[in-house]
Amino acid sequence: MRNRRPGLFTRAAGFGTFVVAAVLFLTGDAPALAQGIKVAPGIELFTSKTDLLAAAPTLANVAFPLADTIGLTLIFNDLTISAPEASETNWGGRGMWKLVYDVFPLSFSSPPGQPLQPKEGILVANGEDDYLIEVRTPVTAVGLAFITNRWAEESITILDDQKKPVQVININKYTEPHTKHFIGIKAEKPFKYLLFDTANGRIENEGIVEISVAARRGMTWVLESRNPTAGTILVGCGNACDPRNGDHACSEQLPLLCIRNSGPGFPLSVPVAVNNTDTYSKWSGGVVATTAPMVPPLALADADTACVNAFGTGWRVAEFHDGWGWKFQAYGGIGDPARRFWVHINDQPLGNCWR
Repeated sequence: MRNRRPGLFTRAAGFGTFVVAAVLFLTGDAPALAQGIKVAPGIELFTSKTDLLAAAPTLANVAFPLADTIGLTLIFNDLTISAPEASETNWGGRGMWKLVYDVFPLSFSSPPGQPLQPKEGILVANGEDDYLIEVRTPVTAVGLAFITNRWAEESITILDDQKKPVQVININKYTEPHTKHFIGIKAEKPFKYLLFDTANGRIENEGIVEISVAARRGMTWVLESRNPTAGTILVGCGNACDPRNGDHACSEQLPLLCIRNSGPGFPLSVPVAVNNTDTYSKWSGGVVATTAPMVPPLALADADTACVNAFGTGWRVAEFHDGWGWKFQAYGGIGDPARRFWVHINDQPLGNCWR
């Protein structure tokens, strides 16, 4: 390794450089549908993609950026990938992506200047053996399909939200030189960072060639009905929401449902023409409206601020229990009646995009 910068991580082993073509899978929802190898309390390792998919089935491809990017950090979709100790890093190249390494007998190279086919490219950290992978919101499962280099010793380190090592997993016993492998990791406690590293490899580049992520998801609701007599509306799950795990990817742009039901003049009395006897369709005592579509903020406070900026003091993002639960009635309107919108839930952390 060249130009090591001290103090970023504490590691038990030395590191070298090698070549790896990796397929990265991430998910914030990893139900216990398959059993892996227990490598530490609350942490399982999988050597089969099929088994990991059974344990964490919500995986989807993430498209690479369409333009080349040069630098030590690449940010796209819900991922940030960096080579924190590299002296020089070139993500991409000519065309969509440029292949810049060759590992006998597995060759991955392209003639300079010629256009590349989709998924032929690679993210390359020149002369560097580490990749720090960060996800926008914590996940509980990760999978890597990769190609080992000569004499390389691989390890995967799970890091907490402060980038402190939680568990170092030595995967040498599950790999062989010059061979394609799959390694999956599932943890009971969500994590945000993963360090993929090697020791004793040859001085050649490594790279990620394809990424799939089941991005963290947030709960959404929809306009269910209108009451023209009372001038009110009913908003709710619409039989298509998931309060526990979320139902729409947090990278998706949807409006926020905002509400005002407290402060001077609130809560509003139940209108005469509103039926408030259904437990699941209770009167909220407020007024609702939707913002412009947006990628949901990372913090609940920022979601509330977006409502204040759009509608004024006293507004906040609507919450699952502003009625009794699952739906509620209110005055107001929805900008696009056919479109779903983000709603907060205060007792299901994995049901929100924000924290």
